[in-house]
Amino acid sequence: MPIRIIIADDEAIRRMDLKDVLTKQGYLVIGEAGDGVSAVNLARELRPDLVIMDIRMPEMDGIAAAETLTQERLAPVLLLTAFGDLPLVERAKEAGVVNYIVKPLRESELTPAIEVALARCGVVPANNQLVQGPPSRYWPGAVQGPPSMQGPPSQQGLGLVPPSKQYGQNVPAATVQSLPGPEKTGVSRRKLLVGGALVGGALAAVGGIARAVQSMTPDTNTTVQTQQPTGGHIREYWVQANSFYHNLVPTGYDGMMGMRFQPNQSSYWALGYVTYTPNWGKPLPGNDDIGPNTGIPGPVFRGSVGDTIRVHFRNNDTHYRYPHSIHPHGLFYTPENDGTCIVAYEQPGAKVEFGQTYTYEWYVRPNSVGTWVYHDHSASVTIGSNMLMEYGAELGLFGLLVLTDASTKPVTKEFFTFLHDVYRADVAVLAQDFDCFNGSSYLGNTPTCTAKVGDTIRWHIGALGKEFHAFHLHGHRWSSNGQFVDVVMLGPSTATSFDFVADNPGKWLYHCHLTDHMMGGMLGWYIIEGNV
Repeated sequence: MPIRIIIADDEAIRRMDLKDVLTKQGYLVIGEAGDGVSAVNLARELRPDLVIMDIRMPEMDGIAAAETLTQERLAPVLLLTAFGDLPLVERAKEAGVVNYIVKPLRESELTPAIEVALARCGVVPANNQLVQGPPSRYWPGAVQGPPSMQGPPSQQGLGLVPPSKQYGQNVPAATVQSLPGPEKTGVSRRKLLVGGALVGGALAAVGGIARAVQSMTPDTNTTVQTQQPTGGHIREYWVQANSFYHNLVPTGYDGMMGMRFQPNQSSYWALGYVTYTPNWGKPLPGNDDIGPNTGIPGPVFRGSVGDTIRVHFRNNDTHYRYPHSIHPHGLFYTPENDGTCIVAYEQPGAKVEFGQTYTYEWYVRPNSVGTWVYHDHSASVTIGSNMLMEYGAELGLFGLLVLTDASTKPVTKEFFTFLHDVYRADVAVLAQDFDCFNGSSYLGNTPTCTAKVGDTIRWHIGALGKEFHAFHLHGHRWSSNGQFVDVVMLGPSTATSFDFVADNPGKWLYHCHLTDHMMGGMLGWYIIEGNV
């Protein structure tokens, strides 16, 4: 059955426009109200699945109405607000508002906002249809699971399964949990906290979608926010930002031009993401799934359409003690899972201070498929008289996401190359600017990639910073947009992948074709073994 919605707004024209948009998107508008009192009375009578309500209305404003709707368990509320109303958002959350959207409304933003709102209260939207079972005592339409599934919060409606692969010493690179379908339901007796505000009452974990829980442990300053979509798996990572002394040219020699470097010319205090066993027990050994796991770049995060990627992040920057975050590209997420520090619009997870932790939750949608970057996007840093944006990323806090669907073809080998730069103006201990692949510079220091004749290779590349690059392979070509190429152009924060067959044995260069980047160290070897 369609999702049933009540609209409450004191402007009739806006109600009419919103109704048209909702109807076009497949929702059923069952009632309209021009003030908060009428909206509450209408909800008592019609019991909708959702109320979309303006924050400013006569008689009873949207916040007061939301509080009444929440206390009486009548319906969840999606609030309409203007930029000038943002200070009221925290008050709205305390009143029980499960999501909000900023006016003027964009049609493309409405459905995601509704989905998040419904997910947070145990309603499973599927193509704007309501998946529901017997109504619970918490929200209309939410499914109440049998008592046998009302166990500890870590097991409610999750259906834990073994990891799909075992890596290294039988330690999973990412903990994989099956998300139950509509037939597996469970009731969470924890109170739902949304963006730091309490939504009264325990909410149902319906069809694997609703377990949005935030917990704060005062002695560890640990914040956890989670929300599960229907279908797919949970891919769970325990990631730490570490600081470490790092040499960009560990051999001290440039195999292309014969230059030599002393360690004090090419070493600095770097930062890197490292993934661990659960609860940050010990670093995972590197493997083909997550990469070397040495810090620069960070571990490869993987997911398929329908999956949830859950990253437990801890800031262990013992050297700089800067705040850090993780900001993903390509995934669907809510503002509190964005990981971006904006002084005028603070969100949790944007400034994870030294010693603190935060859990991000991101969702893989069909339009997420591809290769993407993730990186530190926390507070800016002042070095001397210069304010630097994404300084943590320049020092090494970045990595790649690989997101697939059922049509993604398997390959024999995958290579991962991140193009980035470290500038002497920003890191004064360096003797020069360094142009890097995966945290190292110059031939003989950058990673050597190996394969055999006949292997199908998928090469993932990404870039950050302020430079443009021309990534070039010697000896091989691949098809792109109907033509064969051997160069890929990359700009800041872009990523891509390309496939080819290793059909030409030998020792070959890969490099950035911008000459100053070659001079700065962006060269490496890839070796194809065997005979044609």
